Amino acid sequence: MTARTSKQDRGIERQRAILDAAVSILLTGRMSAVTHRSVADKAGVPPAAIRYYYSTREDLLSAALDTIESARHFAAQNAASPSGQATIDSTVTRLLHTYLGSTLDDVTIAATIGWIADAPRESDRLAAELAEVWKDIESDVAHTLIACGYSASWAGLCAHIIDGSILAAVAGGRENLANYASAPLHEFLKLAKTNAQD
Repeated sequence: MTARTSKQDRGIERQRAILDAAVSILLTGRMSAVTHRSVADKAGVPPAAIRYYYSTREDLLSAALDTIESARHFAAQNAASPSGQATIDSTVTRLLHTYLGSTLDDVTIAATIGWIADAPRESDRLAAELAEVWKDIESDVAHTLIACGYSASWAGLCAHIIDGSILAAVAGGRENLANYASAPLHEFLKLAKTNAQD
């Protein structure tokens, strides 16, 4: 029984290492960089181990995207938890964490925009999964807006402000990507608050 448990534990650890490697590659590069060979190298496992746990590259990408989305959703739940009077600046920060997750460095943000753009081209299955993620993101943005004293009806617009401004910044080769989303989001929230008071 101990040998079996130990073998099962090693299998779980190996599968986790493979998934962690795929997520790491996805969050630092493009979707095209996630290959069985690159994941095996990063995870320190033979390439055949990848196919043992994930029969196709699409299965591996799906699991990696699910892991990324789970982490983003966890950050969104934290961002939507009540924390006293929210300022426009704190609301912007909370919305960025809701939309992008807890890590707001340029490499992760650029890679996130990359896999968002790549997923629909990769396969119909990944495109459908991404469509579901978008619904979840918009719902999470709505919850964060409510927690910060804003209308949930602005969730879609706030999400588009974030993704559009980051996409433009990435395409323009800019740095400090979170700041490029912060400025227009800040202006929108300022206008929204002013209009709500009128």
